[in-house]
Amino acid sequence: MKNYFTNKAMIILCMVFMVAQSSKGQNFYVKFSGGYGLGSSPDAFGMNNSSQTGSLETNTKVNLTLGTGVNVAGTLGYSFNENIGTELGVSYFMGSSSSFKSSYSGSFSSESYSAELSGKMLMVVPSLVLSHTFNRIKPYAKFGLIVGLGSATIKNDYEDFDISNNDKDYGSTTTKLSGGLALGLNSAIGISYEINDRISLFGELQNVNLNYSPKQGEVTKSSLNGVDNLSTLKPREIKTEFTDSYTIDRSQNPDENAPSKEISPNLPFSNIGFNIGITINLN
Repeated sequence: MKNYFTNKAMIILCMVFMVAQSSKGQNFYVKFSGGYGLGSSPDAFGMNNSSQTGSLETNTKVNLTLGTGVNVAGTLGYSFNENIGTELGVSYFMGSSSSFKSSYSGSFSSESYSAELSGKMLMVVPSLVLSHTFNRIKPYAKFGLIVGLGSATIKNDYEDFDISNNDKDYGSTTTKLSGGLALGLNSAIGISYEINDRISLFGELQNVNLNYSPKQGEVTKSSLNGVDNLSTLKPREIKTEFTDSYTIDRSQNPDENAPSKEISPNLPFSNIGFNIGITINLN
């Protein structure tokens, strides 16, 4: 009988040990981070800087990107064990602006035009995390998908000057592009350093592969010679629907009360950047 209870106790201890080993490293955690990215896939969009003086014209290619800017993020993560985990992150990207311009200068008139493009993106990023711990240092890699809600803003400024009559007209418009989802891929490699059982600091190199095609555009500001003229514009001049293809009947006048149609632009939000942050274990 004594051997029976001894054997049963050993079996129970072994089971407890196995459960403890299998659950080692399991825990929930949250992360908060900030970083900066550099656009990695600029697109020319057929745009260029150009200037013309008399008969001499100069053109320079311009690569536009919306991927350069600041990123802030919050993440909920779960470690299945010491080597495998999963994360669900929410991040907000605020891009810096890209621009191009053109100008003409002649004997009787001069013209100038400039455009500035910037974008923002709210992203949900589910990821798989692979890691290994060496004392307090944990190198890791993660791979995931990106589902983004984006927008872009285009600011146009122009000026016409009639030299012979000393007459100048100038104007400005701001157009917001929005609608539609952006789908992409995210990957990162990094190192985490454990301060104590609850808090760790980390730094990571991140690659974002993401393009955005808005569904619509709308002029939100317009002025002519310093006077707001948005209310004088027709619906067709204010709103634009973006599509992959469309047909125009040139034999008929367009409906001025309906949005105009244009081919969908493909805006590059891809970047390579660096993030730093803090991890807080919840268990």
